[in-house]
Amino acid sequence: MRTNVANAAEVSKIYEELATRALSLNAAARVEGILVQEQIKGGIEMIIGLVHDPLFGPALTVGAGGIFAEVAKDFVVSPLPVDAEDVEDMVGRLRMAPLLSGVRGMKPVNRTALIQAILSVARLGEAAGSRLMELDVNPLIVLADRVVAVDALAVAGGSKQ
Repeated sequence: MRTNVANAAEVSKIYEELATRALSLNAAARVEGILVQEQIKGGIEMIIGLVHDPLFGPALTVGAGGIFAEVAKDFVVSPLPVDAEDVEDMVGRLRMAPLLSGVRGMKPVNRTALIQAILSVARLGEAAGSRLMELDVNPLIVLADRVVAVDALAVAGGSKQ
């Protein structure tokens, strides 16, 4: 892994270094590509989760993300379906909610983008039914101008139901 890559020429050089390193560790390795991703600085880490319980159906989770997901245990759960007003209410009930408005010189986050991201996950959960048993977007970095999903895990299920 490399961070702080400045330009495309540097990406090409690093690709060659990583491919060479992989082959030195395993001569039979097939290097088919590398992942290049923007390095996000700042922002607030949140989590959007979705679970499809066989008995209760789909539920949406919104809360503090990243390392704070386990430590702060600041989250709200709601059964689906939800609308924008429901999602606003969920976000507003978080203990971390004041951070989203900007504190100690931080800019307020793009709340519209945050709400839309949460609604998109909710709609996906509704459309997929039990074909999507679980989805975690963690962290979702919430910035002043946008949101960025940095990592996600999806667990497939069975039928649509």
